[in-house]
Amino acid sequence: MTKIDTRLPNHARMVTQFLKYYALATAAQKAYGREWYSDAHALAVEIANMADISIDAAACAISALSPMTNWDDNVKAAYQLAHDHVTDAPYGRYNMFTANDEKAIRAMNGETAHVMENSGGPKTAAFAKCIARPGESEDVCIDRHMINCAHGMLPGTDQSYAPRGLRYRRVAAALADAARLAGENPADMQGIVWVSFRDAHSAAGDTAASRI
Repeated sequence: MTKIDTRLPNHARMVTQFLKYYALATAAQKAYGREWYSDAHALAVEIANMADISIDAAACAISALSPMTNWDDNVKAAYQLAHDHVTDAPYGRYNMFTANDEKAIRAMNGETAHVMENSGGPKTAAFAKCIARPGESEDVCIDRHMINCAHGMLPGTDQSYAPRGLRYRRVAAALADAARLAGENPADMQGIVWVSFRDAHSAAGDTAASRI
């Protein structure tokens, strides 16, 4: 593994990187990416109905459990948390980080501000908003895949780190500009690039590529 370099490439370079993986995406990957947040929203609706909470709260719970977790495990954890909540079972462990479990449990009890208002980090906030309001949210979710993509990550390397503040805004702005050039909604663009990048690096043997 190479040493993590938190210095971002310039704006044009990041835009080029995002457009590269957009161009590499197959028609099926583009269709999947465009539907990704709508499908995640359907999950949030199901969790909300199951736990008798708002869709925003369900989206926050799902997002809070997402860091360093592949999507299938994220979904299983959200279902398990909702099941434990409605059956009054003791809350268990749902994510590798206790702090994320605590955020998700608060969301399962109807709280949303601790996630939606960015106190849990910009990625978690944006992910929750995109899930809660697909096609409406102007937020862009920048996760480890988008950071690696922005850096021009090669198989066997990993530049992933948690961006905040100006770094997060810079990557989000580059992705938004790439979306404009591609004629895509920013959230859809992120979904397409995410799937294209993940699949490219999964094929190259990056076992961590499915983690969010």
